Formats: sequence, structure tokens, C-alpha cells
Amino acid sequence: MTMRTQINIRKGRLGAMILGIVLMSVPLGRAATFYVSDSTGDDSRTAAQAQKIATPWKTIQKAASTMSPGDTCVIRAGTYRETVIPKDGQRFEPFQNEKPLITGCEVVSGWTAHTGQIHKAGVKQKVVDVFVDGKNMDKARFPDEDGNRFNKTEWLPTKVEKGGGQTGFVTFTDGLDQDYVGGFFTGLNGDNCYQANMGEISEQDGDRLRVIRTNHRWNNSPPKKFDGPGVGYITDHLNCLTSPKEWHWQDGTLYLYAPGGAKPSSKRVEARVRLWGFDCSGKSDVELVGLHFKGASVLMKDSENSTIDGCVFRYVSPWGNEYYSYRRGRSPDLAHYNYGDTKDGTSGIHISGTGNTIKNSYVAYGWGALISLRGNNNTAENNYVEEANWQCRQDAVCITVCGANQKVLRNTLRKSNSMLISLRDIARQSLIAPKIKYNDCRDYGYVMLDGGTAAIYYNANSDMKGGEFAYNVISGNHTKNDRVSTGIYLDDGARNATIHHNVIDGGGHCRSGIFTHRGDKDIYVYHNSCWGYTQSAWSSSVWKGTRDTATMIFRNNHSGGRGYSQKGVKTWVTEDHNRENVPASELVNVEKMNFRIKKASSASIDAGVIIDGLNDGYKIDAPDLGAYEFQGVDWKAGSTVKPPRR
Repeated sequence: MTMRTQINIRKGRLGAMILGIVLMSVPLGRAATFYVSDSTGDDSRTAAQAQKIATPWKTIQKAASTMSPGDTCVIRAGTYRETVIPKDGQRFEPFQNEKPLITGCEVVSGWTAHTGQIHKAGVKQKVVDVFVDGKNMDKARFPDEDGNRFNKTEWLPTKVEKGGGQTGFVTFTDGLDQDYVGGFFTGLNGDNCYQANMGEISEQDGDRLRVIRTNHRWNNSPPKKFDGPGVGYITDHLNCLTSPKEWHWQDGTLYLYAPGGAKPSSKRVEARVRLWGFDCSGKSDVELVGLHFKGASVLMKDSENSTIDGCVFRYVSPWGNEYYSYRRGRSPDLAHYNYGDTKDGTSGIHISGTGNTIKNSYVAYGWGALISLRGNNNTAENNYVEEANWQCRQDAVCITVCGANQKVLRNTLRKSNSMLISLRDIARQSLIAPKIKYNDCRDYGYVMLDGGTAAIYYNANSDMKGGEFAYNVISGNHTKNDRVSTGIYLDDGARNATIHHNVIDGGGHCRSGIFTHRGDKDIYVYHNSCWGYTQSAWSSSVWKGTRDTATMIFRNNHSGGRGYSQKGVKTWVTEDHNRENVPASELVNVEKMNFRIKKASSASIDAGVIIDGLNDGYKIDAPDLGAYEFQGVDWKAGSTVKPPRR
């Protein structure tokens, strides 16, 4: 927040007038700067003392509680184990090039033997993550985690049945030899498992489990989509704790099988007992700049005009089993199991309110979402975001978006078990006019099916009122389900959007580069370069009752195979000035995702038509086909942020 000195200028006083003009034209610094150091600080010092680097406070919260709006807190290197609640207009930044670490973890001591090589220690607060000598441990699980959270090859065969209400049944077909009542089941069953079946185990009869508090997809979806054979695992039970690097917490006790079977007392064990490093809820104009977080996130619920800039976050979203009741209709409770929530931290860095921004930051590792944009007019820009949705919730991905006028710009997104960007109508808040532009999206759909087979996905029968999906690069679809695998997917009647200047490589097994399901109005697909799909660059279907009035245009696109296809008779889409079956020899380097036109003799040059406001900068006689103008100024997708070493 910039503060300007207000000068009362009296007539006839030229000197004061000149001084006033100078001061009003130059932004002044913040009102005061305070220092914090966990090693040399003392919270009993006065505010005057804390404004000197030699006599800092000890905690960030002391600074936040004492400072006024407009003040800055400068934080020295060290580890800060706190949840900071700032005031409006405060700024928090590191001292010079130092890297202060804010964490939700506490050091655990007082270890005693439990059984075998498992030890235990008292930790009153609920533990949601554990680190040993700085390395993340595995939540105890049956069967054991194999070290790769982006596959399910070690999950065990199961068969799932529906029950009544929020109840279901699971049979582990290879058998169970332990009691798991009170644990938590996660499984992927049926032929369309785009959401994991989840719930609490309430009863066990041999190999068959009764599961309660199930997520709504399990018991409120058509038969076979989530029932029948599949694979799954059990966690959140002490009997799952059998191997090194595993931990379990219950009833105020943390249990740990340390790496290599070592005694935990010989290691530095940290347990995450807080979700948030900063809680900026309801605050405005807060700035977090250049800070490092580990096992801690930021909550900006109902915040305004606040900023996260140049920060580093590791292990943002913990494993969560917060239970939610399902009510038919558009219940807000639907959002929690699917997208993550603030109750268990699985919504990651949670930004709602209006006018907030996360930019220039590195955000990595989580069981749920890594960044959630809700509210209105918020922005995620120039971030490097990777490794989301270890828990296989439907939409808890790298960036989850709902609300009006949200912007996701110039981010690099890597590795998710489902989508990389999920757009939804959540808790009665509609998605309106999203701008999803210049993102580099790669490696997605490792485990989930259907919606998880798209890098960018929106599901809602609603009017986006001018959504824009443009200048994105998409590749690395790892889905095992080719039925609907794609790059950009607008589902179940989503409409009123322009999809232009995207580069999408399906890797040879995707059904299409772009898929619109039952969208029927104002869908415009321009200047895309699509490659490596099995059906078409754009595949669509339309609601039966609206085919005569559909407004859909496919124009100026460039594809390595068929251009457009649709379910049923082609009657409602305007197709022109596209080129199919473009040979790879005309492009710079298809294998390295460089789909720029290489040859001046290409039939794609000057083959397009002008689309006002979209391709006015063409070079010669007419726009070229595809995502790039030959010899034009090339656009680039992705972030300038480089991933730091762990």
C-alpha cells in the first residue's frame, strides 16, 4: 500500500507550495520498519527498540500485533513456528537475501518404545504431516506407499457396493488380516472413477468393510460409474503402521516408524500441528513478500487487495479426512470432499474476497489443492506450481478456480493425479469470465479418469459470460482412459467462451485436443495447434433440444489430424479456414513441442481470416493458421520462476 503525504498549502507561501508538490508526486516509504529475529529477538522490547536491527522482536506475531497499517516487518533468517494474524496494510518481508522459514510444525520429543521399531510421543494437537530431518514421511497406509504418489499400482483389488444414505461397502478381494475399524478408505472403482470413493470405516466383517460418511459421488451417481471392481487402500489407523518412514496420530499420541528403524530421539522429528503460517482472513492490503513456508499455508478468506509475492511454499496441503454431510441440491458441503476446504487445509493457499494476488511464487506438494481462487477479481500469475492431489479428490488440483473475473496467467503447472486447473461453480458461486492464459501445463491425469483426463477442465451447465482460454501450452496426458482424454474440456453445458491460440499435444492417445460436452452456445475455437490425438482437434456434443440454435465456430486452426468432429449430424457448427493433417516437416520441432511454422512454403501461411481483436497483428496478407504467426512475434507460456532445490 503506497502512502502519500498530504500537505495543506496556504496561498502566498511559495516555498510550502513547492515542497508540497514534490512530496505529493513522490511515494514515500512506509511509516515504520520493525525487525524480527528468532535467535536474537525479545518480545519484551519496546516498539522503538524493535525499529533497530540490533534489538529485534522474537516473533512475527509480536510485530503484527504492534505495528500500524502501513508498517513493515523485516524478518531475519530463522524458523518461526506460529500462525501470524496481521492487521490491514502491513507488509512482511525478509532481511536482504535471508530466507526466514515459517512453519506449521513443532519439534517432537519425549519418545518411548511402543512395539517393535515403532515409537510414540505425546502431541496434543492433531498432526497432519510429519518430517524427519527435514524429509517428508508417509502417512501409515495399507498397503504401504511405494514412494510414488502418482500411481496406484500398489493399491489392492477391491469391490465397492452402494449402501443407503452416506453408507457404502468395500470388499478387499485379496483378504484382510487386521482390524481397520475407525480407519479411512480411499478407492477408485467402476468404469468412470473421476472421484475417489472415500469414507470412514465403521464396521468390519472379515474382508468386508462398512463405510460411513461417504462422499456424494459414491452413493449419488449412476450404477457402474463408481461401483464394482477397482483398487483401494486404508489409512488413518494404527494397524496400517508397519514400515519405515510411516507415521500415525490418534488421541493425542504420535506414532512413528523412523527411517531405517532408527530411534526418533536420534532424529529431528517435526509434526505439523497448524494449517496456516499466515491467517489474513478479512484483512486488506496485506503484503507477504519473499517468505519461505514449509508445512504451512496462507489463508486469505474474504480478504481484499492483499498480495503474496515471490514466496516459496513446500508441503502446502496436508492429508485430510474432514467429514462432510451430503445434502441434495447445491449444498456447499459438496465442495469440501471434491475441492478441498479450509477445515482440513486441503484447499491449499486459500484466496477469496476480491482483488487479491499470488505471483512470482513457487508452490509445491500437497494431498489436496495447492492454490484455490474463490471470490472475485483475484489473480494467480507467474507461479511455478507442482505436485497436487495425492489424495485423489476430484478437483483438488494445482489451481482450483470459481467466482467472477478470476485470472490464471503465465503459470507453470506440473504433475497432478487429475487436472492441473479445475474450474467449478462452488457453494452457489458461479464461474464468470475467467481468464486462463499463457500457462504451461504438463503431466496430468496420472490416476483419475474422465475430468481428470484434461489439463484445464470446467464442469457446470452455466454461462461463463466471456470465458477466455488462450495461449496455453498443454502436454503430458498420462490418463489410462482414452474415452474422453483431452487438453481443454468444457463439460455438461458450459458455454460462452473463446478458446484460442493454444498448443495441445495429446501424446498419441488423447481423443481430442479440445472437447466440449453439451455446450451449445457461443463457443468459439480459433487459432489452435493440436497434435497427437486419435479423433479430432475439437470434438463436441450438443444438447438435443438446442441444436437448431447453437452458436459454435471453428476457424483458423491447425492440426496434425482431423480438425473437427461431433456426435451426431454436423448441423450447428460453422467450420472454415482450418487445415487438417499438417505434416510435421512444416513445423520447427514437434517432438520438443515447438509447433511454429518452419517453411515459408507452408499452406498454412496467409490462409486464415481476420477475427477482430484476436489476430490483428498478422504479418503479410492475412493471418496464418494455428497458434503462431510465421515470422511474427512469438508468445511464450509459463512462469519465469525456477523451482528451488528441496
